[in-house]
Amino acid sequence: MGASVQQSVIRVLIADHHPLFRQGIQSLFLREAEIDIVDEAVDGSDAIIKAKQHRPDVVLIDAAMPGISSFEAARSIRYYSPETRVLFLAVSDDEECSRLAMEAGASGYLLKNSPPAQIVAAVRQVSRGFSDLTPSGLSRLVEDLQALARANLRSTRSTLLTPREQEILKLFAEGGTARKIAADLQLSIKTVEAHKFNLMRKLDIHNRAELIDFAIQQRIVPAPVGDSDSMGI
Repeated sequence: MGASVQQSVIRVLIADHHPLFRQGIQSLFLREAEIDIVDEAVDGSDAIIKAKQHRPDVVLIDAAMPGISSFEAARSIRYYSPETRVLFLAVSDDEECSRLAMEAGASGYLLKNSPPAQIVAAVRQVSRGFSDLTPSGLSRLVEDLQALARANLRSTRSTLLTPREQEILKLFAEGGTARKIAADLQLSIKTVEAHKFNLMRKLDIHNRAELIDFAIQQRIVPAPVGDSDSMGI
């Protein structure tokens, strides 16, 4: 199933007794080139058998499947395939579920109604050895990943700035106002504002604080100058 397996691909087994949920997870991971669904399981016993057969990197397992307990299934999976990481799927953020999951050797659990980005992030993280992932922790993780992605995108887009836009970016980051920058560069305020608008659009920047952070990250300026809250951009 899914993409052809390569060394860097994360091999996932889905264990859930709801066909529609399994199909939904399949559809989600089909958009992720580095994640491959190796098989599906409909209950705990089936999950054990297929985990032994495929030895996947990650098993996504429903916390409340019929038949053998999902937690007992997780213990067996970890026993027969210690390198396999187990990630529970729960319908609610329940402390007892979390405790039982961790006692069974799981790397974490997440809610079935989690945003797709959280589910994908959780699978990636547990495949890398992270554990004790919870819904609240995943929310912070996704926020951090999204912030990193925005920073990387801005860094790439910075190469699209014209020399004049780069110059004006530096002056704004150093605390200059549009009026002062216009006077220093012998430009009209309207022209400076137009350059400012273009560089902010290209970098997806919305205020001076973000502009200063970006300028520091790119080593355009050594440190923020002035109070970013008191100076509008």
